[in-house]
Amino acid sequence: TIEAIKDFVPDYIIMEVSSSCIIYERDIVAKKLKELFTNTIIITTGDIITHDIALFKSPFDISIFGEVESVILDICTGNKELSEINGIIYLENGEIIKNPDKELLSNEELGALPFPRWDLFPINKYVYYPQLNKKPVALIQSTRGCPYSCGYCSYPANQGIKWRFRSAKNIVDEIEHDIKFGFKSIFFRDPLFTLDRKRIE
Repeated sequence: TIEAIKDFVPDYIIMEVSSSCIIYERDIVAKKLKELFTNTIIITTGDIITHDIALFKSPFDISIFGEVESVILDICTGNKELSEINGIIYLENGEIIKNPDKELLSNEELGALPFPRWDLFPINKYVYYPQLNKKPVALIQSTRGCPYSCGYCSYPANQGIKWRFRSAKNIVDEIEHDIKFGFKSIFFRDPLFTLDRKRIE
């Protein structure tokens, strides 16, 4: 990762952090990145900081909780002060500030999100063996949110308990988009794929 970043000096580095590896991700990886790129803003995503805000420490600058898409644009365009951006946690004079939640994306907004720019990614490395034998494998999320809020699951923390869904046409359009890039398998990574069985049909 460091070698890849050395080719340019990014304004922002966005890191997904996990419950199992956050100490390593924060205290080793992010720290090293900050040492090399002192003016780069390090942004984290992932539910673990939402559950335990005390884990949000330097060298992290900002953490996004909830859905990322509209929040990241507010941060990176620089049109708003951090205090004006809902859905983030940030440091100010050594103090952790947690702003209010950002409103969840509607069905229409989910359907309006652009499809992935697969030409920017090493898709031939994407596998899901042994469940799917043909590679590369693309992930699609046709719904977001889960009304059950099981305590062990990160989906409600990241996507809320309101179940939202994309249209069948929008999903088929994405599948066709993926096939054009050479994907051979599709893995639906929904929190609760079968909540509405009629919709699945």
